[in-house]
Amino acid sequence: MPYTIKIKETEYTIDDTTINELKRYVHHGELPGNFLRAVLCNNFANAVALADGHNLQNLPAFARYLWWEMPSDSWGSTEKILKWCSHDGMSGYGKEMK
Repeated sequence: MPYTIKIKETEYTIDDTTINELKRYVHHGELPGNFLRAVLCNNFANAVALADGHNLQNLPAFARYLWWEMPSDSWGSTEKILKWCSHDGMSGYGKEMK
């Protein structure tokens, strides 16, 4: 099911394929592709450069999804996402995550 938000009368959507990739990352620590890595690293410039047309137009949905739907330990910097992956995502959450 896609993730959709509405901001000032405009709808922004993350498609099913991309949501599933984010869920695999969160739950199992599977490192996503370059665009999502840039999003997860909070690297706006790279995210814009790597986005396809749909994702470029829907970047606000990604920001909202990270903020409201994902554990704060799973995004924000390269170090955080590599650590998240090294602990197999949620299955290793809390085990040496500090």
